Amino acid sequence: MTIKKWHVGLVILLLIFIYLFIQLLFASAKIQSSVKKTNQFESASGPHVILITQELDNPYWKTIEQGAVDAAEKFNMNLEYIGPAHINPNEQLDYFHKAIAAKADAIMVQGTVGEEFASLMDEAMAQGIPVITVDTDAPGTRRLAYVGTDNFASGEKLGELVVKALKGKGQVGVIIGSNTAENHKLRLQGFLSIVQHYPDIKVVDIQSSSISQILAEQQAEKMLKKNPEIQVLIGTSALDGVAIVQAAKTLKKDHIIVFGFDDLPETIFAIKQGKIDASIVQQPYRMGYDSIQMLDQFFKNQTVSTTRYTDIHILNRGNVK
Repeated sequence: MTIKKWHVGLVILLLIFIYLFIQLLFASAKIQSSVKKTNQFESASGPHVILITQELDNPYWKTIEQGAVDAAEKFNMNLEYIGPAHINPNEQLDYFHKAIAAKADAIMVQGTVGEEFASLMDEAMAQGIPVITVDTDAPGTRRLAYVGTDNFASGEKLGELVVKALKGKGQVGVIIGSNTAENHKLRLQGFLSIVQHYPDIKVVDIQSSSISQILAEQQAEKMLKKNPEIQVLIGTSALDGVAIVQAAKTLKKDHIIVFGFDDLPETIFAIKQGKIDASIVQQPYRMGYDSIQMLDQFFKNQTVSTTRYTDIHILNRGNVK
């Protein structure tokens, strides 16, 4: 009996030893990975550029990253892609602060409105770190340049589409991707600047989706129930169009005309099916690529334009592939 207990105890000790050994291996690997990542940019020959995303795995921002990666390879720069896992403006500001503290050679970041962002911009420029705002501008700050869509003009395009679809008369509902993000506010302003010239077009409701497809669908459903005479619904973010289509399907309102933004695979599919009439498509790849190209010009002491608008085009059933 004593020998049996001794054997059991020995097996338990052996298992504990194996477990601790495995944990040690994992910890060692993690430390080596962390050291490798830290040293990667310190030992690199080209400038270290940090791209701060709005949301790490967002398809739109991943496309911006790809453009920046390709340009960085061409212009001998080292790109680091960081940012919050989910949209979080405060966390985004924290990453901006960390990028400055890391003494990056340049920073690419989505522009925002507020004293803290402007203060961080001042801090970066004071340390000689050029900052390019991508996707959304921050014109009142000391940023080097803005690369992205002319968001007011894209809103005007939406307005023109709505006026044509309604022939100058009807009710419209708007799902705005964010009522705090400057790019979405500009799109709304551009849209309203067009439809205000048509008194028989009524914008009956405007609601925010907070860049959430689930919330966009919920808001669209509420809007359609509250305003059953709505003929057109528009969305200003990439997720809004598909969400509106689903809301209309749930309520069996197949007659609703839908206009969206960007060209996610789900949006393209809905356009092919005739569920989304058209979408305003941006060029996120060019935003990333052109930003790195402008930084290359800056590092070579060449003149850098303060604004570079990337193209937009209208995707509809007639030109979708």
